[in-house]
Amino acid sequence: MKPKFTSIISLSPTISELIYDINAEKQLKGVTSKCVIPKYFQIEKTIVSNNETVDFEKIKGLNPDIIFVSVDDYDDDTLLELTNNFNVFSIDVRNIEDAIELITEVGSLLSKTLEAQKIITKIELQLKDLEKVKEGLLFRNGIYFVLNSPWIAAGNHTFISSMMELINVKNVFANLKERYPVVTGANIHIANPDLVFLPEEFSDGDIISIVSQTHDAETFVIDHKMFSWYGSRIIKAIDYLKLLVIKLNDMK
Repeated sequence: MKPKFTSIISLSPTISELIYDINAEKQLKGVTSKCVIPKYFQIEKTIVSNNETVDFEKIKGLNPDIIFVSVDDYDDDTLLELTNNFNVFSIDVRNIEDAIELITEVGSLLSKTLEAQKIITKIELQLKDLEKVKEGLLFRNGIYFVLNSPWIAAGNHTFISSMMELINVKNVFANLKERYPVVTGANIHIANPDLVFLPEEFSDGDIISIVSQTHDAETFVIDHKMFSWYGSRIIKAIDYLKLLVIKLNDMK
């Protein structure tokens, strides 16, 4: 079947990985500096965005049929300029159900329906297995930090928060209006989390500063992709969550 789109740009690392996993990488022409899975994309594809700064001239030069972009990754002005000048597929994934719908849509758009369905089937089987693994797991409160300087946490209606819920962790900032609120030491102290999740990119100093604001919360330094990438990465992410469940069950 001839693909509907033959010149694709992905401004989302998780979508770039998904495109690879459904065997549509030949159609992918442009990626960002953060699209590092698979690694060869950084060599063979045109880098059109670096640290959330989009090179519109490079994009125009690729004459894309479609651009995939997450609303969380770029500011409103950039998103508006992209939408006004190109055929943009905006992504706003907030939970597993949204992610499965997205995988279905991307598979259909790129004429890779069967490949996308295979990924979805694996995710559904993984979710069923996770339910068995976490039987008897206690419910706890937690904070997931996304960035430092300032401290930014995952808040309401985020995919990260939904992944926390899969392992019986309630996001203490899910009641805030902002999806990614800036939080202070006082906020952390008052929230009094049982668990703190920190991306492995955080420095030892960052970790010490945050942990010092908690009441002896258990701290997990984690692979950020396993909580925030919502494409085919979910298959590996659920295996990752199963290992976390074992560690949580070992907690006193």
